[in-house]
Amino acid sequence: MKSKTLTLMALSTLMVVLFLGMASAVVDISTTSANPTVNPGSTVTFVLDIQATTFAGNIENATLLLPNIFGASTSWSGNSALFTLYNNSNLTKTVTVTVPGNQASGTYTGEIGLTGDYTSGAMPVVNNLTFTITVDEFTFCSDGTLDDSDLILNVDISNNGEGDDDEWLPLDTIEVEVELENDKSVDLDNVILEIGLFEAGSTTNIVDDMMWISEDDEKIDIGDIDSDEKESHIFEFRIDPAEITDGNYFIMVKAYPKNDEDLTCIDYSADLDSSSFGTSEFSAEINIKTEGDKDKMVVIDEESIDSPFEAFCGQQITFFADVYNIGDRRFDDQIMVSLTNSELGISEEEIVFGDLKEGEKEEVMFTFNVPQDAEEKQYTLYMSTYYDWDSDDEDYDKISDDTFLAYLKVEGNCIGSLPQASVAASLLEGGLAGEPLVISSTISNIDDESLMYVVNAVGYETWADSVVLNQDTFTLLPGESRDVLFTFQTRSDASGEQVFNIEVFSENQLVIRQPVSLLLEKSGFSLTGGFLGEVSPVMWGMGILNILLILVVIIVAVKLSRK
Repeated sequence: MKSKTLTLMALSTLMVVLFLGMASAVVDISTTSANPTVNPGSTVTFVLDIQATTFAGNIENATLLLPNIFGASTSWSGNSALFTLYNNSNLTKTVTVTVPGNQASGTYTGEIGLTGDYTSGAMPVVNNLTFTITVDEFTFCSDGTLDDSDLILNVDISNNGEGDDDEWLPLDTIEVEVELENDKSVDLDNVILEIGLFEAGSTTNIVDDMMWISEDDEKIDIGDIDSDEKESHIFEFRIDPAEITDGNYFIMVKAYPKNDEDLTCIDYSADLDSSSFGTSEFSAEINIKTEGDKDKMVVIDEESIDSPFEAFCGQQITFFADVYNIGDRRFDDQIMVSLTNSELGISEEEIVFGDLKEGEKEEVMFTFNVPQDAEEKQYTLYMSTYYDWDSDDEDYDKISDDTFLAYLKVEGNCIGSLPQASVAASLLEGGLAGEPLVISSTISNIDDESLMYVVNAVGYETWADSVVLNQDTFTLLPGESRDVLFTFQTRSDASGEQVFNIEVFSENQLVIRQPVSLLLEKSGFSLTGGFLGEVSPVMWGMGILNILLILVVIIVAVKLSRK
């Protein structure tokens, strides 16, 4: 009986010890990081000290319990790996939370806890870490809004592309008009207007990466604004497909005197506090979307083409066009672009080899000849894209839904076009590099009525510094001709075959453009073109004289040798 009593007492004592041990087993989570105050888009890092006290076992497969302090958009990093918290030990964990770029200002409270598999019974008590994050209104001014009383910032955002004012697509043209009203009693000197574009959750300004149209890109000095005056500027840019992804972005603007942003700066506008751009006066919320329709993903940027371009009949034309992938997927191996116009008999295809990734651009070049008998008018050139190459079928699975356009204006040198003229030319003098060179050109009226002509020389800049015409405007009766002298000051470093064009205009139309090629050298000259040029009598005489001198020398030498 006494033995049983001792056994029960021992078991009771062990249970009490175990109970007391479990009751005192505690996990403490603490941090030396102060409760921070940050802007939207910032990150907050907590260095956590996790202390295990009076453990009877270990906590395995441990993980931190992190709160959704900013709701569903809360994003934490640093808590991906499970860990073990050993008996009577401590360890350090670092976690980071990102404040959403559109997070409203205010103070937010959360708790960080811990869970896992305890090896000795029920999970010990965990003293959670309670923390706060204070979010300020994100301001574009470097030191926040300063001395903004009696200043009014007006902002107007317009999308001139395919999207909406608050929903942008790749290659859209965006205009942001910013106006500053100075209602202060003092003048503002050298006022700077600046614009920013930020992806939600980021503080990096990417507006400089857009395709800029307006001067000075994202920052401009609009000069002085006197008291009770206002000035404005329109920022204009296009959305670069390579620099954006699907998501929310924010447009922000600010105005401040040059070098005095730390004294006076305003970066909010009542125009931004609207239903279409969100609820903040400090930013306009914009949704940017890449193309999700596979039939519309590979496009030609019509703005990249210098259109309409001009040409005369018989001329060879070369132009370039940019091809973009504005979609959300890549296209491998190769793409093709076609160019057609049935009236001009144009049917060209250009293949670009290699992968075309999301947002990437390739350049294609087309070269074709304008028919000599083309009608003088403006023509529409049609382009389509072919992509999603199927190597098994050796064909493209996709053809662009859209047809892309360029415009060609044909004028001059056309068969049957009126008015008409002919051009002939010959060398008058010169031909040595660095010395004057004179070309005589005969302009003839082959029309059936009296016409006024304007004559010009173009395309000589690479081999001559200047050209002077003895006359460039005159009137000719039918069948009448007029000689025009072109005096070129040739460059001393020019040599070899050179080219220029004689252009003849009448009634504001290019009648003919005559190509001329010539040879600049130390001891000779040649002239060709759409004609055979004449060599001056002086040159012929000099040549004959040289030959006679050579013959005389030979004859004298022969006679001397016989003696």
